[in-house]
Amino acid sequence: KTGARIKIYSNTCPRSTDRLISICGKPTTCIECIRELIATIKTSPLKGVNNPYDPHNFDDFYADDYGGYGNADGGQGKIGGFGGDGWGMQGGAPNGLGGSGNTGMGGPMGGNNQGNQGNMSGNKTSTQVTIPKDLAGAIIGKGGARIRKIRSDSGAGITIDEPLPGSNDRIITITGIPSQIQMAQYLLQQSNYYFAKQINILHLIIGYRKCLAHVWVEKHLGWFNIYCKNTSLHGFRYISMDGSSIIESVLWFMICILSIVFCVILMLRLWANYSNNPIVTTIYTSNPIWDVSFPAVTICNNNKVYRPHADLMAKNLYMDGFTTNDSDKFFSSLVKLIRPDKISMDNVIARQFLDRLDMTVETLMEQYLSQLMQPCSALLLRCVWIGKVYDCSKIFKTIKSKEGFCCAFNYHYNPNVGHVSNDFNTNDFNNTSDDLPGVHTILNAPGSGQDVGLAVALNIEPEMYKATSRPYVGASVIIHDAIDFPDVDAHMVAVPIGHVLGISVTGTSIRGMESLKAIPQEKRVCYFHNEIPGKMRYSYQSCVSECVAKHIHRMCGCLPFYYPEAHKGIRTCYLPDTNCLLSIRKSTLNYEEMEYCNKKCLPECSDMFYTINPENIKMQDVGYDSDLMHDFDKNTMSFVYIFFGDASYVEYRKESTISWDSLIASFGGIFGLCLGGSVLSVIEFAYLLARQLFRRQTRKWQEQTRTKLPPASEVFLSIPAKEKVQLRKPRNRQESVDKRVLVTWYQPIVHQRKITSLDNMNHMKHVKF
Repeated sequence: KTGARIKIYSNTCPRSTDRLISICGKPTTCIECIRELIATIKTSPLKGVNNPYDPHNFDDFYADDYGGYGNADGGQGKIGGFGGDGWGMQGGAPNGLGGSGNTGMGGPMGGNNQGNQGNMSGNKTSTQVTIPKDLAGAIIGKGGARIRKIRSDSGAGITIDEPLPGSNDRIITITGIPSQIQMAQYLLQQSNYYFAKQINILHLIIGYRKCLAHVWVEKHLGWFNIYCKNTSLHGFRYISMDGSSIIESVLWFMICILSIVFCVILMLRLWANYSNNPIVTTIYTSNPIWDVSFPAVTICNNNKVYRPHADLMAKNLYMDGFTTNDSDKFFSSLVKLIRPDKISMDNVIARQFLDRLDMTVETLMEQYLSQLMQPCSALLLRCVWIGKVYDCSKIFKTIKSKEGFCCAFNYHYNPNVGHVSNDFNTNDFNNTSDDLPGVHTILNAPGSGQDVGLAVALNIEPEMYKATSRPYVGASVIIHDAIDFPDVDAHMVAVPIGHVLGISVTGTSIRGMESLKAIPQEKRVCYFHNEIPGKMRYSYQSCVSECVAKHIHRMCGCLPFYYPEAHKGIRTCYLPDTNCLLSIRKSTLNYEEMEYCNKKCLPECSDMFYTINPENIKMQDVGYDSDLMHDFDKNTMSFVYIFFGDASYVEYRKESTISWDSLIASFGGIFGLCLGGSVLSVIEFAYLLARQLFRRQTRKWQEQTRTKLPPASEVFLSIPAKEKVQLRKPRNRQESVDKRVLVTWYQPIVHQRKITSLDNMNHMKHVKF
C-alpha cells in the first residue's frame, strides 16, 4: 500500500513482549508506513500480558535475533567498518552504537548521532584467543563451512592451532586491522553462543525424556523397585540401591536375570529327567527260589491222530459210506486246523462228514478230535515230583493249547475266574497220597536241581502215528505260567525219541512298589491289580492272545477250536476255513490293530517271568538205572526233567525315581543355589503382587468415584427465598485456615437450625447438587 519494505522480527526484545519492525524506503514512504501501522495497531486491542521493552535489558549477543544493535560504540559501525556510509545513533546504553567510545566496530568515531566512515587502510595486527578444544568443532563447522564464512564476513585471517600435548585448549590466531579483528571476535562469540544454545536444548530434551522415563518407571515399575529393596533374594537390592549409578543398576539387573534363567534351566532339566525317566529299577538277587511258583508243564505229542482210535473211527465211517482213503484225508485235514496248511479234501466232502456223523463243528472238534489224540495215560508212563512217584493220569489233565489237545501239569488257567494276584506262595512241598501235586493248588519247589522238580517218562509210540503236526517223531514240552493259557510267549522245546531233555528254569520277578502308583499309567506302562480292565483273569499274554483272536475273527469270521471257551457265540473254524487261517498265519496285524493292542495290553506291574535253558542228550545203554527209567526200553522212551536251575531268583523292584516331596526339595535346592530364595521368598513375592493389585484397584475405584461427581454448574444450594442465609465467620485462626464454607439458615415453619458443610460427604444430603 505504501511501497515500503517491512520486516517483523520473530523474537521478542529481552525481558519484554515487544517485537521490532524494520521499515526500509524513502523518508516519506517510511513515515506513511508508520502511520498505517499505528492505525492498524489501534484497531487490534492487546491480548495477554503487556511488558514494554526496557533499554537497560539489551543483549548484544541476541541483537541479531530481535533486531537490536551490537556492542560497538560510535556510529553504525557494523556497516561503516566495511567502508559504507554509516549513520550513528545516540547510544542509550553503555557501549552503544552512538556515543564517543573508540572501541566500536565502526572505528574511532565521534558521537553526536553520526558515525565517521571506517578506515580500511589501517595497519594489520594479530591477536590470539584460547578456547577449549571441545568447542573447536562448533567454530569450524561441518567441513569447515562456518570458519570460512567467519573469515569472509570479517575479512580477517583466522587460524586454529592443534592442541598442545597434554593440553585441553586450542589457540585461535586472528590477523587483520582492528575492525576486522573485532568483527571476527564477535562472529566467533556468536558461533560459541549458538553451539551452547543447541547444547542446552539437547540437554533439555534429554532431561525431559529422563523425566518421562522416571515417571513411567515410577508408575509401572514402582512395585518392582519396592520389591528389590525389601526382598530376601540375593542381588536384587543392588538394582535399586540408593546412590548406585544406572550402569550398576543395569549390571545387577542383568546378573539377576541371568541367575533366574540359569535357575529355570536347571529346574527344566530336572523335570525333563524326571518326566523321561520316572521309574528306577532296583535289583534284588538274594530271594529264595521256593517263593516262586513252579511253572506249568504242558506236553504234546506231535502225533495228533492216534492210530488205534483212528482205525476204530474209520470203521464207523466206512459203514456210513466213506472209504478208507476218505477217512485218511479227513484225519490228516483235521490236523491242518492246528497248524494251518493246504488240505487235500474239498469243502463238499468235508460237509458230508459232518452230516454223516450228525455233529456240529464245535462238537466235532471238542469230542471227536480229543478222542483221536493219544491218551495221557499212554503218553505219560511214569511221573516223579520231588523224588516221589505219582500216577501220571491223576496229576496230568487234558487241555487245549496252540498245539491242539495236550497233557498239562500244575495247570490252573480258568477264564471264568476273576483276577488274582501272582503271589502264590503256597509252599506245597509235602503232598500226601490224597493231596496230589499241582491238582488243586499251584506248586512251589523247595529248592533247585534236577532231583527237586518234575520228571516224566514219555512213550511217544512212533508206530502209532497216523497224522502229525510236525515232520518228525517226538513231543513238544511247553513251559508257561500256571495261570496262563499256553499260547503267546510260551517256551517250547522238542524232545525226540530216545533222548533225555533237561529244562533248567529261571524265575524272574518284577514287583511294582506303592510309589509307582503316583506315576501316570501312560508313563509307567503297566497295570496294578486294582487297575486291570474287566473282571476276568488278566495277563499280558492272555491280552495279546485276545487281540490275535479278534484279528482272526475279523478276517475269517471264526476262531480255531483250541481257543478258550470264553468266546461264546463265535463260530469254530472248520476245514473250509483253513485257507483263510493260512493267510493270517503268513501276515501280521495291521497298524490300527497293533496300536489298539499296545494301548490295551499292558504288562502287570507285579508279575513273574520264566526263562529256560534246555539240554537235549541222546540216551545210551551205559547201565544207568533210576526210579524214573526202571524197566523201560531207553531206545523207545524219552525222559524229561523240569527244575529250577538256581536256589535264588532275581527280583526287579520298580519304584518312582523321586517322590513329590523330594522333587520339591530338589527345586528348592536349585532355587536357593541360584537366587538364595526359599518358600518365604515366593510368599513375599505373591504378597507384593496381591498388595499392588489391591492398591491399583482401590485407586481406580477412587478415580471412578471422582468422575461420578456432578458438573460445577449443578453445585449450588437450594434454599427457600424467604429464609435467612448467612455465612458464619470463623471464630479462630484454625477455622480461618479451613477452606470449608459453613452455611446456616433458618426455616420458621420447622423451627430447626441446619448446618451444611459443602465438602463433608456425610452432610451432602442437605445440599442439592
